[in-house]
Amino acid sequence: MKDARSIATDRIIDASLLLFNEFGFRNVPASKIAAHLGISAGHLAYYFKSKNEIVVAVFPRLEKELRDANAPGRAFSPSSAVAHQIAFARTLWKFRFFFNGLTQLLPDDPDLAERFFSLQDLVIHAMHELFDDLIAQGYMRPVEPNSTLKMSRSCWLVWLSWLRFEQIATPRDGEPSDPAIARGISLAAVIVGPYFKTDFTSMMEIELRKALPGYAVGASAPASQPLDPAGASQPTPKRRSRRRRSARA
Repeated sequence: MKDARSIATDRIIDASLLLFNEFGFRNVPASKIAAHLGISAGHLAYYFKSKNEIVVAVFPRLEKELRDANAPGRAFSPSSAVAHQIAFARTLWKFRFFFNGLTQLLPDDPDLAERFFSLQDLVIHAMHELFDDLIAQGYMRPVEPNSTLKMSRSCWLVWLSWLRFEQIATPRDGEPSDPAIARGISLAAVIVGPYFKTDFTSMMEIELRKALPGYAVGASAPASQPLDPAGASQPTPKRRSRRRRSARA
């Protein structure tokens, strides 16, 4: 059973994660976290002296969940491939403030930066092993030496870019929508798909449609209309066709 301090700490971490994800790390002062919890700023400071300390406390959760989501196991199949990608996308989204704020969070905390880079290496290495296993099982065609490592790095960068793209489009969504996850999977598939055997790709398509009802639409649909500086959705302006003026004689 958790003691009172652990319970209070967990409440602060949960509230901070919610607010950081919705508004961004820089846009959430400690006073806003305290107000959300209904406590004084001094009470909050008793547990965490700064927002950065809260981020450090969030990281073990992020680390564990990302490790779990990125470990599909050796017995791979189209259904487990789909479940793995969906779990991976949801985990990234759950901690999106961190990944979208790396340039803000890491320079001021070398220890946190080191832990993140270690986690990133683990994720990329796990993808690398996964692709090699798929080749060994006959689901993927062989590629040149070290290409699966480059493929893994490219997929990781694509997922991070997907996260930022979706965050801009829907900053206040607590959970990623089916079409949003579908877009991420489709973007990663641009890199990996050409190496999959045709039957494996077809089976994955079937499993994706089962798991994500919005997959067929979300794979190609844009995330949303462009956003104005205040965050309100704005219609995409239509280009006016210019009529050619006839030359005067």
